[in-house]
Amino acid sequence: TTVCTQSREQKKIISRYLKETGSQDVIDKGLHLFKLHDFGFRGVSSVESAATGGAGHLVNFLGTDTMAALMMIKDYYGEPMA
Repeated sequence: TTVCTQSREQKKIISRYLKETGSQDVIDKGLHLFKLHDFGFRGVSSVESAATGGAGHLVNFLGTDTMAALMMIKDYYGEPMA
C-alpha cells in the first residue's frame, strides 16, 4: 500500500537522524520501531481501509492504535502476537 511505502521512507529518515545525532543505541535496541505510531483509523472511510493501511504501517513499525490492522494481520497471517 502507499502507507507501507511512506512508512518505509519515514523509517529511513528516522534511522538516519538517530545515527547522525549519536543515538545508534536506539536502533540497536529496536526502539526505533516505535518512533512512528499509527493512529490511522481516524479519518479513513471504512474499517477495511483502516485495516489495510494499518497493516502496511506495521510492516515497518510496531506501534499502532489501529485494532483492525492487528486483527487483520492475526487472521490473514496467523500471527499470534498481533
